[in-house]
Amino acid sequence: MKKLFALTLFLCFALTAEASTTVEFLSSELGGTVGPYNLTINGVPILGTCITDNYSVYTDESWQATETAVYYDPSDSTPLPNLVDVEAAWLVTQFPKINSANLTAITNIQDAIWDIVAGTASTGAVLALVTEAEMKSNYDTITAASGFDVLVPVPNSQTCGDGLPQSFLVQMATPEPGAIYMMLGGIGLIGMGRIVRRKRSA
Repeated sequence: MKKLFALTLFLCFALTAEASTTVEFLSSELGGTVGPYNLTINGVPILGTCITDNYSVYTDESWQATETAVYYDPSDSTPLPNLVDVEAAWLVTQFPKINSANLTAITNIQDAIWDIVAGTASTGAVLALVTEAEMKSNYDTITAASGFDVLVPVPNSQTCGDGLPQSFLVQMATPEPGAIYMMLGGIGLIGMGRIVRRKRSA
């Protein structure tokens, strides 16, 4: 039984490690080049915030990406994957209602995210946002339960365009279906193993 359990865990981890995330860029929520942006992750629609501005994306472009959780663990002061992503995630929580009346505020937040991630200088209202995002007291609000993930493109995996697509920050409401199915499958295999063992010992 222990061998079956170990094998099941190994298979689950192996499948998870090989699983890839397919990202497709659809449009800006407000049109033009201002985010947040309409994306799909493995075919599921979601809003994403661009965190790199030195690359380009194109309508209907898709690519493979590595997906990493973004959160701050106050118990050991660990930001994952790094502190600037945590600060960017906090700024995403500050987006006002997405509409044209709030365009200036949305643009300032997007610029602050780009400046934080790229480490570039800011001025005026953008600098104020960057300074606020860097306050340690804000980090604790970005926990694993917040559901933030950063999507980093896999080189040479895009379907169109040139160069590398941008990286995006998304807030996942629930775990990916693939992860849930793998977990359920592993539990099912363990259950089947126990049934087989009981029948043999009977």
